[in-house]
Amino acid sequence: MAQGFETARSLRLLAPELIDSTFTDLPIGQILLLKDALQQVPGYAFRNGSGDMQSTTRTGNSNTERGESLADTNTDVERASSQTTNLSINDLCSILQQAADSENTGNVAGTTTTTTSPGGQQIANPAVAELVSELDREIGVWESNALAASTKRSYRSQLKCYFDFCSLINCVPIPASSTTLLRYVAFLARSKTFSSIKQYLNVLRLLHRQLSLPDPSVDSWRLRSMLLGIKRVKGARAAFKLPLTLEHLDAIRQELDMSDVRDSQMWAAILTGFFGLLRISNFTTPTGKSRHAECKSIQRGDCRVIANGIVLTVRSSKTIQFRGRAHELVLPLLEGRVVCPATAVAKFFLAAGDLADDIPLFSYLDATNTVFLTPDSFRQRLRFLLSRIGLSVTDFNSHSLRRGGASWLISAGVSLPVVRAIGDWKSDCVFKYLQPDHVGTLRILQSLTYTT
Repeated sequence: MAQGFETARSLRLLAPELIDSTFTDLPIGQILLLKDALQQVPGYAFRNGSGDMQSTTRTGNSNTERGESLADTNTDVERASSQTTNLSINDLCSILQQAADSENTGNVAGTTTTTTSPGGQQIANPAVAELVSELDREIGVWESNALAASTKRSYRSQLKCYFDFCSLINCVPIPASSTTLLRYVAFLARSKTFSSIKQYLNVLRLLHRQLSLPDPSVDSWRLRSMLLGIKRVKGARAAFKLPLTLEHLDAIRQELDMSDVRDSQMWAAILTGFFGLLRISNFTTPTGKSRHAECKSIQRGDCRVIANGIVLTVRSSKTIQFRGRAHELVLPLLEGRVVCPATAVAKFFLAAGDLADDIPLFSYLDATNTVFLTPDSFRQRLRFLLSRIGLSVTDFNSHSLRRGGASWLISAGVSLPVVRAIGDWKSDCVFKYLQPDHVGTLRILQSLTYTT
């Protein structure tokens, strides 16, 4: 027995209400398991709220029917109650072992109901069955959180496309036959790029794996040959949006009224995205999810002023999904420049009103509530501004800010490792984003000296 519980009877006399207050950190399933285990120990009894002894009845047999006098247990009750503050995990193990020993030796009075767990095992203890049921539910919860919300949305859209196709041609979707797969790829090739087709096929592979079915794309020579043909004809180059430049930003500024808090918000967000090399998810807020785990927006409390700029801390992003680190970036103070990000953010803060530190960065107070900068509203306004300065919304979008900032840095002579660190890229895809301008390239080349 663990220290503080000198007799088996002391274990039997633990009050259930004390269990609730002592094991406050335990999941509810384990609390129920502990209480049930106590009740299965021979001679278990507990006190009611008034402190009077109350016998525990199991299938018609009370403690007194087993020959135990309540008067004989008063001393043990007081001792056990006074020692509950000494409960430890060892005590818990002792209690559970006591209950298990009682069941194994057949000392528990009455009969026990047998329960079947979702896994098919026969579980005699109802509390254990409930715990197993809880664990099975928790398995599903953890599995459902394996993917980011944006990834799950993409997968759902791609799966819907596949099931709609199977419905269209009247074929069985799962398991997918090799013929169905080839026809589906041909259908996708009518409107999708090569890289998109690969993503749509990957979802089918994952679906079959989750259902413990063989991957229909494995060892399919015809599928590999077909994909190679699509790649040769359509090409494999991803369609990247063009980068915005400082000249573009100057033109956008002329279309905004800085006395309007809404325009001040937009301008500060544009410059933050450009100079911080940020993805749109880090400076906008999904509708209705300002405090949701899916919200990756930088918060006001993640912003601090330094001598020559503003430091922002990114705590969640495409490359920071498990909160194992934070990424810091600096918005420089460009004195005398219209495109100064530090000045734009500071002016927006003054216009935004008094907001808490846990509010997304680009939010402001109006007459009735807090107004957030959502991805949809930012994209819509950016498209409007791009069209106003004569740029095609087909060639430019919100990602043009991130790519534009990276291209500007590389044109200014900043090394690739530094650009990669500023943008927090974790793969070599940074090279696909960089597009130095011709003037900058010529300046760098002309600065080189040659020896013969």
